[in-house]
Amino acid sequence: MIMDNTVILSLLTLSLPAITALTCIVLLMSFYNKSKDANTRSLYSALLFFFVLIAFNWIYGIIYVCQCEVLPKIDPFIYCTYLLVQVTLYRYTYILTSLPEEKKFSKKHYIIPTAVLLITVGWSLFIPDAEKIYSATHVDPTGSHFPFYHAWVNTRYWGRAILSLIYMVLAVQRIMRYRREIADYSADSDRSSSNWLLLSVLLMLPMVIIPLGISLFGPLNALTSVGWIIPAILIVIHMVVLCYFTITDYYVIIEENTTENNIDASVPTTTDMIALNKKIFEEYISRKKPYLNPMLKITDLCVDLHTNRTYLSAFINKGYGMNFRQYVNSLRLKDAAKLQLDNEYSNEEKEELIRSVGFGSMRSYLRARNGNATI
Repeated sequence: MIMDNTVILSLLTLSLPAITALTCIVLLMSFYNKSKDANTRSLYSALLFFFVLIAFNWIYGIIYVCQCEVLPKIDPFIYCTYLLVQVTLYRYTYILTSLPEEKKFSKKHYIIPTAVLLITVGWSLFIPDAEKIYSATHVDPTGSHFPFYHAWVNTRYWGRAILSLIYMVLAVQRIMRYRREIADYSADSDRSSSNWLLLSVLLMLPMVIIPLGISLFGPLNALTSVGWIIPAILIVIHMVVLCYFTITDYYVIIEENTTENNIDASVPTTTDMIALNKKIFEEYISRKKPYLNPMLKITDLCVDLHTNRTYLSAFINKGYGMNFRQYVNSLRLKDAAKLQLDNEYSNEEKEELIRSVGFGSMRSYLRARNGNATI
């Protein structure tokens, strides 16, 4: 096969996401073996499977450009992996944004990819190899002797785009709900920030655009187009973002504390009950100063106070008019204001100062200072 510059550029472009995916697999495997937490291992497993699927997808693109004769044997399985990419990425988001009372990720999400695989494999048993190659490489049905099979093969691209869009919407919905819940669970503004996760969902757009481009311009024309570089780069960025923030533990999974199963979760509604507990609560905060821990979670307080997350979260919301994170940050900001006036800390660097009062970084301090927390 004689390759021109366009084909060579196409192969280099297709190789970039494949190499990135394989690199991410190696990195994740090295960290996966060190992890003992069940949620973390589940998260890593989902992401590892995602990278494996991505690697297969882009390696398939290379094979498609170089040796399309192998298409009849692998096309149904590769298309199934295209659909599984969306499901697996949503599973990753689902695990990261899950609440304690939620059910595990449903296996129903795998029904569509499995059904498409079985239909395509079963149907292709009765289709000649030459027709399979034609259907996989041509959008125009004119030269096809099996128009219904040809229509099925090309309709799959639209199905893939629609499925990608659906899972993007579902992922955004989960992330937005998680952002509301995490503010009442973790005071770690940096690690509980879901901005990177939201960015990763937006970077899924190429998974909608690519199948539409293939459907409109034909697989070979699309794969050898210079415009293919942009989606490839976006997918590389997408994988790097997911891998980096996962292996650096830049996330917080909401977990149920051990005391919740044995304590009444009813929330007090009278002012007297809140005032009575407020004194005990503030004495505990003043004595223990738990807010100095930058990774503080509401469940850490629940253990000491012999209460549950639901009760304590509602108590802080009603008693102080702010969520858990805002309340903790208000305490940190008060300490920061005092320390800045103290001669003992006059020569201390700003970064060290804000870390000494419980903020994980300058960014989280500035976010709290400019937010709703008040001193």
